[in-house]
Amino acid sequence: MKLDHNTTATSEGEMCKTIEVALVDHRDLSPPSPTVLPSPIVGDDLTFTPPLNFAMVDNGIFRSGFPDSANFSFLQTLGLRSIICLCPEPYPEANTDFLMANGIRLFQLGIEGYKHRTGVVVGCLRKSQKWCLSSIFNEYQRFAAAKARVSDQSERES
Repeated sequence: MKLDHNTTATSEGEMCKTIEVALVDHRDLSPPSPTVLPSPIVGDDLTFTPPLNFAMVDNGIFRSGFPDSANFSFLQTLGLRSIICLCPEPYPEANTDFLMANGIRLFQLGIEGYKHRTGVVVGCLRKSQKWCLSSIFNEYQRFAAAKARVSDQSERES
């Protein structure tokens, strides 16, 4: 992985950090052996479909919308050890079976009151990483799109 860091100052004296990431993965990304994959595989061929809003947050940390069985093959390629679920609803049985079959631990926090829980949590991480607010809000907007809420964004300002 190659990281390029650029730091600039805004007119208000606030420091903004921009990080460009180029991920070069030298691991063997051939499909996992069929004995590891949950049965049955959806469709005739093995496809890798990331969950909605999937992205790398930091080295080894990813974000996404709620995955379903169509995303399991893709998730296996990441070598995940843990998943943090921010939704209060019960975790689906098919997802729990996938986690158990792949040795992935589930941490379900059940955060209520925010429409974009993941965006709020990532925004708090960015604040602790000393990102400027404009960069935090830009990232939030990119994933929340038209559904962005001012109340979610105001949490990160404090």
